Amino acid sequence: MKELSIDQIEQVSGASVQAAFEGAVIGATSYALSAGKWGGLSILNFGIGQAVGVSLGIIIGGVGGALYGATHDSIQTENFFNNILANVG
Repeated sequence: MKELSIDQIEQVSGASVQAAFEGAVIGATSYALSAGKWGGLSILNFGIGQAVGVSLGIIIGGVGGALYGATHDSIQTENFFNNILANVG
């Protein structure tokens, strides 16, 4: 069995470092938007829930987006997170 090089794997999967970076950015903004909206539903916490939601959304979405982008191309990553925003938030 032939071993594939990194370049060959990237050509087949569409993944690249750029796609991982774009996935991190898309995931962070998508999750921050969604979690910030849901975290800000209560007026009683004076925006603390919204700030926590945005912060956690950036962290979780950034890591998840980078991992997803590492195995998919940029268009697939963007479509994935757009579907999450459409269905969750």
